[in-house]
Amino acid sequence: MGEAVTQRETGQSGDLAVDRVVQHLVMLRGGGAFLSSRDSLQLVTWLDDGHTVPSILDALDRAAEARRVRRSRVPLALKHAKRHLKSTGRVAAPSDPLLEQLLTNASGDVHREALLHLRQRLVGLCEDRSADPAEGVDALRMFFEEAWNGQSASKRAVLLTEAEHTLGDLLSGLDTSTCSTLLEETARSRLRAGYPWLTVAAVRSLFQPTEDRV
Repeated sequence: MGEAVTQRETGQSGDLAVDRVVQHLVMLRGGGAFLSSRDSLQLVTWLDDGHTVPSILDALDRAAEARRVRRSRVPLALKHAKRHLKSTGRVAAPSDPLLEQLLTNASGDVHREALLHLRQRLVGLCEDRSADPAEGVDALRMFFEEAWNGQSASKRAVLLTEAEHTLGDLLSGLDTSTCSTLLEETARSRLRAGYPWLTVAAVRSLFQPTEDRV
């Protein structure tokens, strides 16, 4: 069990790699489910260079976290992952194993059932030695999408208001579409900040042979 660029990711029409990257971008920033022509070309180049889909999604995760710390006037795009890609070639084991974290932190969490379902899905994948690590990342993405979409209107309004305060004057002079995208990206980031241990890197570590961890 480990990561590899497979034929089904790179050689089929309806490209699974593109689908996964697009869906992960939507989870991180909201907005439309598409890649720009520049991002599409960049993705193909990275895959041709031997980068796995999980490593690319890990780099996107790190780019999103960096943007949470440092505000931006430009919505998240695949190009922002480039500077993080060198850090995702190998997988470091987290200080606290993810499966234990899920079990411990689910207690009392508003998304308790979804967290336990995520854990069950990851356990099943880990027991399947032929499982693709990208499927584990899919499960993580689905948890955060469910958490976002399952919020009450009032809770989402609070997150969007907090996002507006966070972005402040960065929104000045931007068109309505860009403002809306930045607000949702920031609000989604605030939701994920409640689960700092639930990352693509942590999921990848579950599928990494012990001898390959750093």
